[in-house]
Amino acid sequence: MPRRDAFSRLRREESETHKVEILNSQDTKSQPPSIQPLDFIPVAEPRNKRDRKWEKSHQAEIATYRGIPPEMQRTLIRLGDHLGVPVDEVARALIEFSIRQVQTGLLPINPRPKAQRMTLFPQEHEVLPAPSPSWLREAFLTGIGNKRGKKGDFPKAWESRVTYRLPLSLKQEIKRIANLHTVGIGELVYFFFLHALKAFDAGELRLEAFPKVSGNTLF
Repeated sequence: MPRRDAFSRLRREESETHKVEILNSQDTKSQPPSIQPLDFIPVAEPRNKRDRKWEKSHQAEIATYRGIPPEMQRTLIRLGDHLGVPVDEVARALIEFSIRQVQTGLLPINPRPKAQRMTLFPQEHEVLPAPSPSWLREAFLTGIGNKRGKKGDFPKAWESRVTYRLPLSLKQEIKRIANLHTVGIGELVYFFFLHALKAFDAGELRLEAFPKVSGNTLF
């Protein structure tokens, strides 16, 4: 009778185990990879930095002036909306008209002493123009009532600031005239606005908008 191999059973078990491992490995390769919830979330594309070359190249055109009352700014905005042009172009047109009047002698600048500087408005009541029945003057006076609150309710003139985009040459001319007469730049701009609006109200200044590629323009 032949002797039984004591290790034959162990070898058979190892062989069967090896076959099962091979089959499991083949099944795993044949199955598609499982999809995770994160796979459905789109990957954010890298954001390109905003090109600010235009802003930097036009930084010299930005002009900020103090002392322009809010009601004056609202009037310019309303006039710009009426014409379909930006408020910057309205401000430029009014300032250029007044400067031409100064250069031709039609708008004299006679400042009066005020502390260490000069002023174009020595009396508070001279700041606002006389009422007019036209829509422009009514718009200018909108919101100005006779009632006054407690002291400090209204901002001081120098606290009001406006910003426009104006040609560099125009900014320099405004500064030159202000320095020549020793008056504040913002006060001079406000003086120009009042004069030009008065001329516009009287029909002496015409503002006509022309169509362009997008929006309208006065220039």
